[in-house]
Formats: sequence, structure tokens, C-alpha cells
Amino acid sequence: MLNNTIVNILSPSEIAEILNSATVSANKEKLATQHKVDFSIELSDSLKTKLGSALGMDLSQSATLPMRWIKGDTPSHKDKGKEDFSTTHLVYLTDSVGQLIVDGQTYAIAAGNAHVFSEGLEHSTSNTENVERLMIGPMSEAGFQVGGYGVSFSMNTFDDPAGPQGFAYRYLGSGNGEITIFSFPPTIPSSSGDYIVEVFEPVNWVVPTGKTFGGWKLMVIPVESGITNYPLVDPPVSGIYLPGQIYEFNATTALVPNWIDAPIADICFAASTPINTDQGIISIEKVNPELHTINNKKVVAITKTITLDNYLVCFEKDALGDNVPSEKTVVSKEHLIYNNGRMIKALDFIGKYKNVHKIKYNGDILYNVLLEKYDKILVNNLICETLHPNNAIAKWHTSLNKLSVEEQTRLVKMHNNRAVQRDNWRLKCEKIKSNISMKR
Repeated sequence: MLNNTIVNILSPSEIAEILNSATVSANKEKLATQHKVDFSIELSDSLKTKLGSALGMDLSQSATLPMRWIKGDTPSHKDKGKEDFSTTHLVYLTDSVGQLIVDGQTYAIAAGNAHVFSEGLEHSTSNTENVERLMIGPMSEAGFQVGGYGVSFSMNTFDDPAGPQGFAYRYLGSGNGEITIFSFPPTIPSSSGDYIVEVFEPVNWVVPTGKTFGGWKLMVIPVESGITNYPLVDPPVSGIYLPGQIYEFNATTALVPNWIDAPIADICFAASTPINTDQGIISIEKVNPELHTINNKKVVAITKTITLDNYLVCFEKDALGDNVPSEKTVVSKEHLIYNNGRMIKALDFIGKYKNVHKIKYNGDILYNVLLEKYDKILVNNLICETLHPNNAIAKWHTSLNKLSVEEQTRLVKMHNNRAVQRDNWRLKCEKIKSNISMKR
């Protein structure tokens, strides 16, 4: 297997000529928000001739050559390309701490040094810290770019900072790339021989108000945009993928969250409410029906809803007695809570207990626990009802796995329209009663 190094393939003045290019400088600026920036550049005929002669390549027909700015270590991987190829070629244009490792052999990263090695050899970099490095390539003997499948994870995956967050899959091989669809919020997977995790910073995934996750929407990225630019094309939408499904990609594409309206309900808890499970106390939104049980009972689902009410009910610590609740607890006004031998709506505590009061509802997702049978659970020493299995929201959640995302969206809209109509009717009735009372 070929694994060669060519020292001082370019002179300092030739390297300076490339570094001073406006294209090189513009792409370097992108490293402020990206781990790696791939682009291409036009080189003079004399530089192409010199590179081609030293590397054993014919670059006379190549209008541009692939370039790369990168910082941080690159995990071990094997290069792939848009076509079959025999060798990888790269030329470093900047010095860096750390090492290039090819097939177990370690090399210094030095400006002007070229590396040529056979396709299929594992290679990586290590201990490069955060030094910005520029290279020509990596490219094949025919001059097209090679590398690993790219999976980008960053707050600004796409050029528009106000645009949706998601993953960009950069296809470089023949056949199909394949990856298992993530849940939400997604965890960053480890790099493999088929793809490289390019950005390592965690993403602060923001859920739009009143929305819930409905799978990942496949968006096509125009080829002419280049692999460092990710404008979304909508339409067309090629499909929606749910967690656990296999996603095959053979073009540069992007996956963004498909947000659907959350169903309307009136019995729920605020996020971060601690739930006593058999596996410990866990925030309600993190309870996993596949992992957690409550009083040795199966958790069917954790429902995600919104309410039409403009307020929630807040029980301050010790509001109902010593250590009841043990900390501030926020619920919807219709939620039943045990007190003095009976279950009482949360709103009926207001005015009777000093530290029970209304707080403004801002449209955030609310949660409830669905067990196989209607039951009670302990929340901060408050005995609260679970969602009844006959509740429309319960029936909807138990049918999720049987419905496509499109069907889910349609049913939620239908359910919410009916809920709004019922609420409007309730408000009209209350207004009529109020007017009658005033006339008496």
C-alpha cells in the first residue's frame, strides 16, 4: 500500500500566493462557526504544473482544485469519493502542532509537505489543538475531492442564522450512505468509517412555542450551492423520517426537525416537574416509557400538549402543609390534586390557600403521565391524577406508532379545532351567565 511524503513541494513564496487569495481568506472566516470548510480555488497554470509533476497527477484539465480549512483533530476514517479512486493526495499550506497519522505512521504537519497514500488506508490527526490548518485537497488522482461522509452538528448548520437547525449530510462515496435517524433532542454519534462528525459542540435545540417534534424532514441542498453552503430547498420535501428509521443518502442533503402543532389538553404538568419513578426521581419530560416504571406499573406514554388557558396554577413550597409540596409545583388549572380526602381541581385551591396562585402561561409544552390504568402519582409530595386512558389525548398518543406524521398532523389540527370551538362556547356561556347575574 502506498504511503509517501514529499517534503517542500511548494516554496514559501508560492504558499504565500495561495494564502493571500481573497477566496482563501473569505473561507477562513467561516471557521469561526464551523469545524471544517471545504471550497475550491483557481491556481495558476505554473502552480498546477508543479503540483501535478510532484504528485504524479494530470491537473491540466482541472479548472479548480479542492481546498480545506480545518481546526481540531480529525477522527480516524477512510476516504471516499464521488467515483472510484486509487490514491489520496493532500498538501499542507500551514504549520500546525500535532500529527497526521496514516496507517499507523506519524508525520509532522508542515507547510509545503505533501502526503500521498492508497485509498482504504485509515488516517487521522491528533493533538492539533485548535490550530487553523489549510491544505490543498484531500483529492483523488483525478483531482476531485475525497473524504468521509460529513455529518454536521452546529447551531448554525445552515448559512441563515435565523433558519432551522438540523444536520447536513455530505455525500462523497459511491452507492448510498446510511445512518439511523436520531431521536430529539439528538445525541451526537461517534464517527465511523462511513461518516465523520464534523462539529463537536453541543447544540441548543430550540423547540418553537406550541410545537412538538414530528420526525426529521428531508431537505435537498442544491448541488450548485457547494458543500460549505446549505440553503434549504422547500419544496421539494423528499420525506419525513422518524427516530430509529434508516436514512440512506446519496447526495448532499439536510435533515431538519419537522415541528407539528401540539394537541390541546387541560390536565398537565409544567416541564421539569419531578416524577417519582422506580428508577429514581426524573423530570417528567425525560421519563422514558421504555426504561422507567412508576410503582411497578408500565408507563405507556409521556404526553406533550398545550392548553388554551392563559394561566397555570402554582403551588409554592409548603402551600398545603409542611413539605406539601416539597418544592414549587406548576400544573394546569383542571388537574386534580388530593386534599382532605378528595380530589380537587387545582384552580379551586386559589383563594383558599395563601401560597397557591395563578402564573401566566406562555405557550410552552406541558406534560402528563399515561399509565395503563387511571391512577395517582406522587409529585413533590402532592398526590396527583394521571391522564385517564379514555382521554382523547391518551388515545391519540397510544396510536402514534400506527400513524404517519401527516396523519398525526391532520388529527391534531382536527382535535385542536374542536377544542377551540368548545372553549369559545364555554366563554360565551360564561359571558351570558355573567350578564344575567348583573341584571338581577
